[in-house]
Amino acid sequence: MRVIELRLQNNDENYVKMLRYKLAYISKDIVNISEEGASLHVHIEGDKFEEIEAALKRLVDELDDSYTGITSDILYEKQSQNTFPDYDIYQALVDQKWIVPYESGLIGFGREFLELFKLLDQMFVNWGKRFGAVEYVYPDLIGIETLNQYHYIEQFPNHLMFASHLREDLDLIQSFSEKVSAGCDCYDTTYIDKPQLMNKLAICPHVYKQYENQTIDLDEMLVVTSVGKCKRYESINMTKVERLLDFTMREIVLVGSYEHVIKAREECIRLAINFIDQLGLEANIKSANDPFFTTKYSPKAMLQQKLKLKYELNLLLPYNNKELSVGSFNYHGTYFTEAFNINSSSGANVHTGCIAFGLERFAYAILSQLGVDGAKFWMERQAETLLFS
Repeated sequence: MRVIELRLQNNDENYVKMLRYKLAYISKDIVNISEEGASLHVHIEGDKFEEIEAALKRLVDELDDSYTGITSDILYEKQSQNTFPDYDIYQALVDQKWIVPYESGLIGFGREFLELFKLLDQMFVNWGKRFGAVEYVYPDLIGIETLNQYHYIEQFPNHLMFASHLREDLDLIQSFSEKVSAGCDCYDTTYIDKPQLMNKLAICPHVYKQYENQTIDLDEMLVVTSVGKCKRYESINMTKVERLLDFTMREIVLVGSYEHVIKAREECIRLAINFIDQLGLEANIKSANDPFFTTKYSPKAMLQQKLKLKYELNLLLPYNNKELSVGSFNYHGTYFTEAFNINSSSGANVHTGCIAFGLERFAYAILSQLGVDGAKFWMERQAETLLFS
């Protein structure tokens, strides 16, 4: 194994985060990225060292040219007075069978982890009910054409998980079965049909598709809440429960006037702050931007930060002293209503927003701060009061 050291000329937190995020997609021969002081160490296996080294340089040059360096606006910050666990929380959860690891980015979970997961989800459902949210269940798959309506694929191509099937051909299907039985690695386009569907990457696009070409009354905000499995490929960035390939997202989707959407977003931020304060967690809420993959969308990232279109709720992970985004509070303007032709009866613009929480990582971050016993105590003694007050 060989290692390339990238000396960071820019120590800005968001810059380093974006660089690490993109490095993973350069080559499957990159097996690890570690941070040591003011350097990133990229660990490489295989015989493509020079090729990868050149690609690393191109990536750093592109990021240096496009990075805007806008400082995040910290809306809320909380220091915890709790004593953090002094043991490996991930291993403890595995040992107690609260979580079950499978392939990279895949976990199962049960017992108290599942209990905490459900409590958090019910709390977010209750938040949605404050705004009259109607609950829906949506498919785990979404049409590629739908994703292209709002340009998702070109903005985040690295995340895509295609869904397909064997081509309708009896001889081909029989051949495939026989070759797989003989040990052939035949999972390619010789047999697999061109995909028309994708594993969904978020909840809200199904909501906007649901109301496509419809006219709504802006006197009352349309609010939908839904929970579902989402899938995003993140290469070697997938680790423990922090970043999963297959994860569960609860969203509260807002469609209405600018005033209604912004007011609801502000109320959800207030509810999140109240929850964090009552648990005494170490956290912050600050402006952020989506991790657009191509430099073409750097201006859009800058706009998100500058106009504070996206705020993220981050919880500290004490074992590595890094923060983990567990939720976001998003205002989209008229971006989605234009893409899906959602109009108002008055002719005024229709605005959207969504409040989104990653349930596994939220539960994991709480456990990382409270520990196994602390989380048990909270769930047994305090959860009902906090969640349903």
